[in-house]
Amino acid sequence: MRRVLLAAAAALVLAPGLASSQPSGLVHVTLATLQVTGEAPVFIAAEKGYFKDQGLDVDVQFPGDSSTNITLLSTGRVDVVAGSPSPGFWNVVARGVPLKIVLPIGAINDARNGGFTSGVWLVISKQAEASGAIKTFADLRGKTIAVPGLGLSGDIVLDHALTLGRLTRRDVTVKALSFAQIPVALSNGAVDAAIENEPFATQGAAKGLFVRWKNADAIYPGQVAAVVTYGPGLLEKGRDVGVRLAIALTKAARDYNDAFGPKHVNTSEIVSILTKYTTDKDPALYPQLSWNYLDPNCRVDVRALKADLDWYVQNGYVMSPPDPSAVVDASYCTAALKALGRYRPR
Repeated sequence: MRRVLLAAAAALVLAPGLASSQPSGLVHVTLATLQVTGEAPVFIAAEKGYFKDQGLDVDVQFPGDSSTNITLLSTGRVDVVAGSPSPGFWNVVARGVPLKIVLPIGAINDARNGGFTSGVWLVISKQAEASGAIKTFADLRGKTIAVPGLGLSGDIVLDHALTLGRLTRRDVTVKALSFAQIPVALSNGAVDAAIENEPFATQGAAKGLFVRWKNADAIYPGQVAAVVTYGPGLLEKGRDVGVRLAIALTKAARDYNDAFGPKHVNTSEIVSILTKYTTDKDPALYPQLSWNYLDPNCRVDVRALKADLDWYVQNGYVMSPPDPSAVVDASYCTAALKALGRYRPR
């Protein structure tokens, strides 16, 4: 029954051109992700034929949230997941499931990479801005702050913001709200501030519901936003399949850098791809969005992963932490760089 429901859900949400009919001679790969701009390389690779160029028939699915995707990956019902390395991911690895992080999808810029900031914002209510109630991180004391899920990456960003104000969670009230609930709560005064992701941060600010106050690159630079993870199903298809997938996604990551980094090359083409395959359909919105940094040379920052994992452990979300360096397999990135060469930023 679960398999039937998954297939039905995928049929409803797959964007045109992503569902595949398994052309003859191509290796079939199922990839689960979220239908958001943060997973841009997946959609770029699909639209521009990079998967097929590598002999792959990649079936991109949107079965649910990150936790659902990791469950499907660990049980072999999808081969690859693109998304945030959440506590659920680390707990699955701790149980001995052979998952391998192979490529980055995005990170909060650490100020070394021009043209990028982060797709994460600390936003504040219009009332707080107008009254001057929140001018510094220390002014968050006594405030009610929303996060899009407790124990997730945005929760860690909030903790870093509090630290910058020499505050702790005991100094604020934290509420878990959905991305859709956060703008309403800010506009009606139910919360004073929130961690919000793009495109919701830009959309809400444009509608006058709140103010984009601090981008996460000023709060927690370097945090890994999302990664590409290979599961047992992909690993069983052979190393060569994983290498070819890494090449296709790395090539797409370079198109992303060209479009939204300092070059600003082919930006309209990439925007048209994202409006086609994600839920963000308004091309006029894209110039206003802030973008995560995506390493065009596909390096995964193990130290940044460990920093978040340590936070999960300290706060009780992960009981038996695995060694991040053993979970990251850089060999696929090495092979992709050998095939493509290193990226030229200018």
